[in-house]
Amino acid sequence: MKISVYLTTSPLTGGSFQYVLSTIEALLLLQKKHKTFEIDWYTNELYFINYFRNSNIKITIVKVPFLYKLIRKALLKFKKGFNLLRYLNKFTSFNPYFNLYKDNKLVYVPSSDSITYECEINAVTVIHDLMHKYGDKIGFSFAKAYGKKAFKKKENHLSLIVKFAKGIIVDSETTKTQLIDGYNFRRSFILPFIPPSYILNYKGEKTRSNVLKNLNIKSQYLFYPAQFCSDKNHINILKALVLLRNQNIKIHLVLVGRKHNSFESIKKFIKKYDLADQVYILGYVCNEDIIELYKNCLALIIPAFYGPTYIPITEAIYFGKPVVVSNIPELNLQGGKAALLVNPFDVVDISNKLKEIIYDDKLRAYLSFNANLLAEEISIDRFSNTLFEVIKLNYENIK
Repeated sequence: MKISVYLTTSPLTGGSFQYVLSTIEALLLLQKKHKTFEIDWYTNELYFINYFRNSNIKITIVKVPFLYKLIRKALLKFKKGFNLLRYLNKFTSFNPYFNLYKDNKLVYVPSSDSITYECEINAVTVIHDLMHKYGDKIGFSFAKAYGKKAFKKKENHLSLIVKFAKGIIVDSETTKTQLIDGYNFRRSFILPFIPPSYILNYKGEKTRSNVLKNLNIKSQYLFYPAQFCSDKNHINILKALVLLRNQNIKIHLVLVGRKHNSFESIKKFIKKYDLADQVYILGYVCNEDIIELYKNCLALIIPAFYGPTYIPITEAIYFGKPVVVSNIPELNLQGGKAALLVNPFDVVDISNKLKEIIYDDKLRAYLSFNANLLAEEISIDRFSNTLFEVIKLNYENIK
């Protein structure tokens, strides 16, 4: 069996990028297990060229001309524009992706990339969530937060992926069900998250990170790694910190992630309520800094408005850390008995749960104990074996 793998995700995309890193390591492991399993690697991201630079693995750069990007952007503005784009891509002189799939009958795309519908290919791809469409049911409207234009763009993009993908890998039962109910798509496969390889391969050795020294945090802190998006609910955490400070309880919070639509409002809130000595915003940080921040945090907090899953929950569990997480489907299941559940819409509840995780040593020890038990179940072997079965099944189903 020989397939193509197309890597397109930037490090700035957060969890999606971490997922791709896990996928790469799983695929490399599968090649060691199955000698007849061959992969042709392709990418349009410089990061992955550097990632494979010191290995004996060949990875081909897919160069997408500027003119092609302009034509694609113009065509995809129209409801049926993708049909013309697919027609044009039948001509090899126009199609920048042709070499990627000309010799292999299956392409695995471990991110929600438009190549799935731009070209007439047999693709297995990934959709992490459909909450832009279903968030309203749990109280958060994607359209209101990001605008109707952003909603329409995302819905059109994901609808086309669903329309043309041969198989879709999802993280949860929730997304699998939503694909059936909302898109009548029944060829999805559940493959739960695992942490990326730099975390899985960490064995407790000292890192070169100076992040804690540079921050000069003199007390314990909570950790929230997430892009600064409205749905991540940073503002309600900050409101909870203000409530607690009014009770003479001062909690430190470390935030990492890419700037997004709520970043400026977060900065303004911190300045308005004088939280600069409690809240540390680091932006995008390197892998070693992430390890140090997980190792030394008191707990992870993710009071997001919707999921259904988040990689940081699994990462924190791998480090044996308690997680304070939203009591919404399916986030309330991902943390298992390592999670303290919170109502993300209720600032008082958030503040009370933060107080519990800080001061209740027995609760924290119980959650940490359960996190360590769950960490024993995290396995790249299990992840890679499931991935192989998905790829093999879809490969064999192609006529």
